[in-house]
Amino acid sequence: MRYLLQEGNYLMSKSITLKDGTVIKQKKSSYNWLGLIIVLIPLIAFIVFSIVPIAVSVYSSFTTMQNYSDKTEIIKWAKPFYINYFNVFQDVRFWHSVGLAFYVTLGQFTSLTIALVMSVLLSSKVKGWNVFSAIYFIPYICSSVASSIIWQNMFATKNGIINEIIIMLGGTRQDFVNNQYLYPLIFIFIQAWSAPGYGIIMYNAAFAAVDDTLYEASRIDGASRSRQFWSITMPSISPTTYFLVMLAFIAGLQQFELVKVFTGFNSFWGTYGAGELPYDMGIMPLLYVYDTMTVSGNHMSEATAMSWIIFFIVFATSKLDEKFSKVWVANEYE
Repeated sequence: MRYLLQEGNYLMSKSITLKDGTVIKQKKSSYNWLGLIIVLIPLIAFIVFSIVPIAVSVYSSFTTMQNYSDKTEIIKWAKPFYINYFNVFQDVRFWHSVGLAFYVTLGQFTSLTIALVMSVLLSSKVKGWNVFSAIYFIPYICSSVASSIIWQNMFATKNGIINEIIIMLGGTRQDFVNNQYLYPLIFIFIQAWSAPGYGIIMYNAAFAAVDDTLYEASRIDGASRSRQFWSITMPSISPTTYFLVMLAFIAGLQQFELVKVFTGFNSFWGTYGAGELPYDMGIMPLLYVYDTMTVSGNHMSEATAMSWIIFFIVFATSKLDEKFSKVWVANEYE
């Protein structure tokens, strides 16, 4: 059997010549079809589970799809076609939820600061630093629902551990859940507790990648430890910081499980199903989308319009962060 060399690849010839000169034509192989099928499987899955739902959500945001569980209703194009987006832009509660999400995102930056400080301490290779890294990583991998239930009980007005500690220190019992100022701070505190683990792992890897020759050269020049940190370490780990900041923005705008569990599964207004509280202090964007789609009248079209507006908010925030990153992120390839 003859083989041809073409562009660095061995290809089977289309015919076989025997010793007596007889030429036998080769049948077309089905091997390439097998490779094509293997490639098509993930492609089909991507189309079915990603492209199709995205297309349906775009379509439904321009329709009058209310009470979508009622199969007798006919889905029609909205008149005017942008009415769902117009209603969302006029929805005060929706924009309040977005503002609250940005406020709660401050908890993510608090966790980044904690992660950076702990990584600096652990980078000195103190005895048992691997154990400390694992301990700080545990809250990150814990179930968000389970941790939310735990913190819900800890911040409870009656018999809550936090309130018991406050009373032991001579303070008065605080109603965290029904206080419009303290309630958002609960989420910031919980994020500052749960999120640093991932940042510590990322920062530890970034510290290990810093070139030691830079520190040696700075020591020869007489640079202090603080000068080395601000002039060498921080610029070297700035790409990691940028990556973590991006994740913090996205995670802050996608809060759902924590808020839903903390509000008792009955109401997102910041209480255990007792009704609406002032300033709608428990609203978060994804939770408001969920409520609009299911609880408040099955407004599927407006809910999908909200989802796309949230997407563009996240996209715009990411692009803005990317633009400003050119000022403070060090790129070794430029």
